Formats: sequence, structure tokens, C-alpha cells
Amino acid sequence: MQSTEQDYEKEKLSKKIAKLSRGVAVIQAAVDEGIVIGGGCTLLRLAAKVEDIKGTLDNDQQKIGADIVKRALRYPMKLIAKNAGVNGSVVIEKVVYPTTLKNSMGYMETVINSAAKPPTQLCRKDRSL
Repeated sequence: MQSTEQDYEKEKLSKKIAKLSRGVAVIQAAVDEGIVIGGGCTLLRLAAKVEDIKGTLDNDQQKIGADIVKRALRYPMKLIAKNAGVNGSVVIEKVVYPTTLKNSMGYMETVINSAAKPPTQLCRKDRSL
């Protein structure tokens, strides 16, 4: 009986340690490289920069590639909005001030008040997917 209780306690503590370790890793990544606006806002803002770069490109193939990148950068915000039951195109047009869409509530909230601030490192690594 006592052995069973100890095994259960060990397993429970192992799970707690694993959760804490993940939390420490996220905090360390944020300290190392900073945070970015969540909810697809950062990618959406980068999409606007692609248009500036597109003007410096030499040929049509490069410009087509820039358009593809621009559409890909806009997609996460559109998908988040769709999952919240809102028209993604409308949300994208309304994102002038940094905001994030609260999926469960269906309203816009300023990012400063939101917890959706992933580490920069996470976004940088995700772009390779």
C-alpha cells in the first residue's frame, strides 16, 4: 500500500517538475530574445513590410514570391478570426492598433492587457515550418 502511494506521489511530482521546466524555458526564451505581439499581429505587420520590399525587387518572379509571402503572413490572423466565428478579412482591416482577438469571447483587446505575448524565439523558429 505504502509503495503504491509513493509511486503515485513520485509521478505527480514528476509532472509538476515537467510543467515548471516548460515554464522556465518559455521565460528564458522571452528574456533572451524578447516578446512579440500575439494573435498573428506581428506577422500581419510584417506582411505590410513585404509591400515596401516588393518595390525594390527586380523581376516579376520575385514580386510574385513576395505576394505569396505576404498572403502567408496574413493567414494566421485570418484563421484565428475564423476560429472565433468572425470574418478574418474584416479583422485584418481593423487591426491598426496592436490587438489580439480573444477566441472564446469574440472581441478585440489591446495586447498590453492580453497574455498573448509569445517569445520572439518561438516565432523565429516557427517560420521554418
